[in-house]
Amino acid sequence: MYPIIRLAIALFLIWTGLVVILGRGFHLNTEPGTILLESEGRTIAARSGEYSSVLASGTFEIEEPNEGEGLILEINAVFGVATVHVPRDVPFQVTASSAFGSVVTPDDTSTFFGERAYASKGYSEASSFIRIKASAVFGTVQIIGD
Repeated sequence: MYPIIRLAIALFLIWTGLVVILGRGFHLNTEPGTILLESEGRTIAARSGEYSSVLASGTFEIEEPNEGEGLILEINAVFGVATVHVPRDVPFQVTASSAFGSVVTPDDTSTFFGERAYASKGYSEASSFIRIKASAVFGTVQIIGD
């Protein structure tokens, strides 16, 4: 009985490794804003909410907020890479938090450990704005905007 179970576990681990190495990735039932175990990268259109890249590479295209509306997003990279594209001419603020990873803001400043805040020109919560909380744990979040 035990050799059959060990064989099944070994075959499953080999299959998992081949799928990850060949770049086909997994398409598991995850939250809509989560990219999990994908090496080819995927692009997600983002509105307010939480988005994560876990053991994967992903791009998050933030949609432009409606007039007078604010978008609040949380972007996480755990052992992965998350690239965030902010629309032009929309003021935004980034609160970067990192532990053994990096969060790169549009002024090319990196946060490797700890927290840092960044605000684009004209950022004010009185008009249309985007607020991003970016967290990286053994991963990278890159914010592209301005």
